[in-house]
Amino acid sequence: MVDEESHRPLNNSPRVEFRKTLITTGLGLLFCIILLLAIQRPRVSHSLAPPRTECKNQLKQIGLAIYNYYDDYQSFPPAFAADSTGRPMHSWRVLILPYLEERFSDCYACLPRARTVHIFS
Repeated sequence: MVDEESHRPLNNSPRVEFRKTLITTGLGLLFCIILLLAIQRPRVSHSLAPPRTECKNQLKQIGLAIYNYYDDYQSFPPAFAADSTGRPMHSWRVLILPYLEERFSDCYACLPRARTVHIFS
Protein backbone atom coordinates (compact mmCIF):
# COMPACT_ATOMS: atom_id res chain seq x y z
CA MET A 1 0.00 0.00 0.00
CA VAL A 2 1.22 3.48 -0.88
CA ASP A 3 0.02 6.79 0.48
CA GLU A 4 -1.39 8.83 -2.40
CA GLU A 5 -0.04 12.24 -1.28
CA SER A 6 3.50 11.41 -0.21
CA HIS A 7 4.07 8.30 -2.30
CA ARG A 8 5.65 6.53 0.70
CA PRO A 9 4.85 3.08 1.95
CA LEU A 10 2.51 3.02 4.96
CA ASN A 11 4.38 0.31 6.82
CA ASN A 12 7.76 1.41 8.17
CA SER A 13 10.86 -0.63 7.68
CA PRO A 14 12.61 -2.13 10.75
CA ARG A 15 15.44 0.41 10.38
CA VAL A 16 13.02 3.35 10.66
CA GLU A 17 11.28 1.76 13.64
CA PHE A 18 14.64 1.24 15.35
CA ARG A 19 15.56 4.92 14.82
CA LYS A 20 12.25 6.06 16.26
CA THR A 21 12.69 3.80 19.27
CA LEU A 22 16.27 4.97 19.75
CA ILE A 23 15.32 8.65 19.56
CA THR A 24 12.38 8.20 21.92
CA THR A 25 14.54 6.30 24.43
CA GLY A 26 17.30 8.91 24.20
CA LEU A 27 14.88 11.79 24.78
CA GLY A 28 13.33 9.92 27.70
CA LEU A 29 16.74 9.36 29.30
CA LEU A 30 17.70 12.98 28.73
CA PHE A 31 14.48 14.11 30.40
CA CYS A 32 15.14 11.79 33.36
CA ILE A 33 18.69 13.11 33.78
CA ILE A 34 17.52 16.73 33.69
CA LEU A 35 14.78 15.92 36.19
CA LEU A 36 17.21 14.21 38.55
CA LEU A 37 19.62 17.13 38.36
CA ALA A 38 16.82 19.55 39.13
CA ILE A 39 15.78 17.49 42.15
CA GLN A 40 19.34 17.06 43.47
CA ARG A 41 20.33 20.72 43.14
CA PRO A 42 18.48 21.99 46.24
CA ARG A 43 19.89 19.16 48.35
CA VAL A 44 23.44 20.15 47.45
CA SER A 45 22.87 23.82 48.31
CA HIS A 46 21.27 22.91 51.65
CA SER A 47 24.13 20.62 52.54
CA LEU A 48 26.57 23.53 52.05
CA ALA A 49 24.65 25.85 54.36
CA PRO A 50 26.08 24.67 57.73
CA PRO A 51 29.76 24.90 56.68
CA ARG A 52 29.12 28.35 55.21
CA THR A 53 27.49 29.54 58.43
CA GLU A 54 30.31 28.04 60.46
CA CYS A 55 32.90 29.79 58.28
CA LYS A 56 31.13 33.13 58.65
CA ASN A 57 31.05 32.71 62.44
CA GLN A 58 34.76 31.88 62.55
CA LEU A 59 35.59 34.97 60.47
CA LYS A 60 33.54 37.09 62.88
CA GLN A 61 35.47 35.57 65.81
CA ILE A 62 38.78 36.45 64.13
CA GLY A 63 37.58 40.01 63.51
CA LEU A 64 36.50 40.41 67.13
CA ALA A 65 39.81 38.98 68.34
CA ILE A 66 41.74 41.51 66.23
CA TYR A 67 39.69 44.40 67.61
CA ASN A 68 40.12 43.12 71.18
CA TYR A 69 43.88 43.02 70.57
CA TYR A 70 43.61 46.61 69.35
CA ASP A 71 41.77 47.62 72.54
CA ASP A 72 44.61 46.22 74.68
CA TYR A 73 47.62 47.47 72.67
CA GLN A 74 46.24 50.49 70.73
CA SER A 75 47.45 48.93 67.49
CA PHE A 76 46.51 45.97 65.35
CA PRO A 77 48.62 42.83 65.60
CA PRO A 78 51.97 43.15 63.81
CA ALA A 79 52.97 40.90 60.96
CA PHE A 80 55.17 38.85 63.31
CA ALA A 81 56.57 38.75 66.81
CA ALA A 82 60.37 38.44 67.02
CA ASP A 83 62.66 36.96 69.64
CA SER A 84 65.50 38.91 71.31
CA THR A 85 67.74 38.47 68.24
CA GLY A 86 65.10 39.84 65.88
CA ARG A 87 64.25 36.48 64.33
CA PRO A 88 60.51 36.03 63.59
CA MET A 89 58.84 33.59 65.99
CA HIS A 90 55.08 34.04 65.71
CA SER A 91 52.69 35.55 63.18
CA TRP A 92 49.73 37.79 63.94
CA ARG A 93 47.53 34.69 64.03
CA VAL A 94 49.33 33.44 67.13
CA LEU A 95 49.08 36.86 68.78
CA ILE A 96 45.28 36.88 68.59
CA LEU A 97 44.87 33.37 70.08
CA PRO A 98 44.21 34.66 73.62
CA TYR A 99 41.32 36.73 72.25
CA LEU A 100 39.60 33.81 70.53
CA GLU A 101 37.36 31.26 72.20
CA GLU A 102 38.67 29.34 75.21
CA ARG A 103 39.65 26.29 73.20
CA PHE A 104 42.27 28.37 71.31
CA SER A 105 43.45 30.60 74.14
CA ASP A 106 44.85 27.57 75.97
CA CYS A 107 47.24 26.98 73.05
CA TYR A 108 48.79 30.42 73.54
CA ALA A 109 49.88 29.70 77.11
CA CYS A 110 52.32 26.97 76.05
CA LEU A 111 54.16 29.09 73.42
CA PRO A 112 57.46 30.84 74.18
CA ARG A 113 57.16 34.60 74.60
CA ALA A 114 58.47 36.99 71.98
CA ARG A 115 58.69 40.75 71.75
CA THR A 116 56.35 42.24 69.18
CA VAL A 117 57.77 44.14 66.27
CA HIS A 118 55.38 46.40 64.39
CA ILE A 119 56.03 46.32 60.65
CA PHE A 120 54.61 49.18 58.64
CA SER A 121 54.54 48.96 54.89
